[in-house]
Amino acid sequence: MPSEIFHRATALARTDTEEREIIGLGVPYDDETEIWEGFFERIAPGAVTVPKAGCKLLAEHRKPIGTVEGRDTPQGWKIIGKIANTPAGDEALELARAAVYTGLSIGFQALEYNDTQAEDGIHREITKALVMEVSLTPFPAYENATVEKVRQKPTRKETQMDTETKETNAASVETDNLRDLRTSVEDLTRAVEILKTTPPWQQPTQTPTDTRSAADFIKSALGGNEDDQAALRSIQERAYSGGTSADTVLTPQWVGDLTRLVDQGAGIRSLFATGNLPAEGFTLEYAQLKANAVTVAKQAKEGDNLAMGNVAVETKTSQIETFGGATSLSRQEIERGHVRILDHHLRAMAIAAGQTARQSFHETYDTAVKAATQKLTGKALASMTWGDWVDAVVDAALIFEQQGLTIDNLIVDKTVFKHLAKMEGKDGRPLLTMHDGGVNTLGTLTASGLKGGLLNIPVVLDTDATAASAVFQNKLAIRSYLSSLVRLQDENILNLSKDFSVYFYAAYAAEMPAALVPVSGLAG
Repeated sequence: MPSEIFHRATALARTDTEEREIIGLGVPYDDETEIWEGFFERIAPGAVTVPKAGCKLLAEHRKPIGTVEGRDTPQGWKIIGKIANTPAGDEALELARAAVYTGLSIGFQALEYNDTQAEDGIHREITKALVMEVSLTPFPAYENATVEKVRQKPTRKETQMDTETKETNAASVETDNLRDLRTSVEDLTRAVEILKTTPPWQQPTQTPTDTRSAADFIKSALGGNEDDQAALRSIQERAYSGGTSADTVLTPQWVGDLTRLVDQGAGIRSLFATGNLPAEGFTLEYAQLKANAVTVAKQAKEGDNLAMGNVAVETKTSQIETFGGATSLSRQEIERGHVRILDHHLRAMAIAAGQTARQSFHETYDTAVKAATQKLTGKALASMTWGDWVDAVVDAALIFEQQGLTIDNLIVDKTVFKHLAKMEGKDGRPLLTMHDGGVNTLGTLTASGLKGGLLNIPVVLDTDATAASAVFQNKLAIRSYLSSLVRLQDENILNLSKDFSVYFYAAYAAEMPAALVPVSGLAG
């Protein structure tokens, strides 16, 4: 999906003011958070990278106030933010010390990620993220990303005053801890007084999430709502130029709705890895793994050379394609009609765009399967017994183990799926039960989800397959490079109509074709 900049926030844990430093957990690893309804995200351990120019420290994603150093820990990416001696830096440091800034928020690009479609929505695992800035913020999104300490050295004037105090009256000198405690109590007292004097209905409220549909949003913008018109221009400009995105907590819900419609029609594409398209160009250049001769062995004795090996790759290219659709509606139909008319058009275009991209991906998949160098010898489907399927699973597992991979799924067409569902033992009982708890069974099949399991290997139905097929797969075999979903509109003042379009760019790369192992001979 997009190469745009996202913002994710975490809670600030501690502030220590001796060295003008902010210390905290910038990115908690494996901490899944719901970004918006139906979209969940977590960052994998070791996924964080920073630009060559370094990572910057900002206040609320606006004012630069310093630099950031980070390191990986078992809990996540821990940062030390060094705050500059500037008015903006002084203000941010004081707000952090007063517990106004209690969170850390990162601005990052998701370079590599894997999406999984589940009943509650899309679950994204980011495996490589370029973190360009870390910001101090009052409202964190990730609860476990915390500021642990704020450090600040005393100023020269403060040092002189402390020295004079010690010389005149040593008993009146306060320790740093006592001074910090007194300040915290004063801040708490002021906060309580504000609550006493300010009615709850006059207190500032957090901007609510926009839960309107795309049609509701567009109709409001066309009706003259200046806020929605500005938001619409911002969204269109961001999607087109790849600029900085707004805080994801405030992302309109309809943006996620249309994106999910595209992803829901992905078919088996959702089983494979994903990546981001480059910012420009008409072709995608990628490295395809040809051979892995890397050798790791025990050093016989101190001073001996280590085992030598290498990885052979071949440079390949893939065409970047455009997928989308357009429709035209009269202005009267938009302004006077029910909002669902436009909503249905937008949703239909998003679904159609996803289905077209699905067909293009399947062409790449079919080509990679046909070119597979390692195939398992099978039989005509009607002759395949439960013993043949057990042999196939074991043989495939050995092939994947030699590559340092695991079998993620067994992808089958509908004829193989039906064949597995109908297999019976000598006693006439099915070998794959339709529910848990079977006796003398090899696995399960679920008709409602068109999926199952064979010897604990997930079995997934490929509804786009045109012939009997069974392919053992690892998600690294093919990577989908996708852009963000873009929606454009244009108005014709002569016939009072408006044109709408939904589109995105995509390219597919068979980076590890050896991670596809088909069973041959099933078609007879």
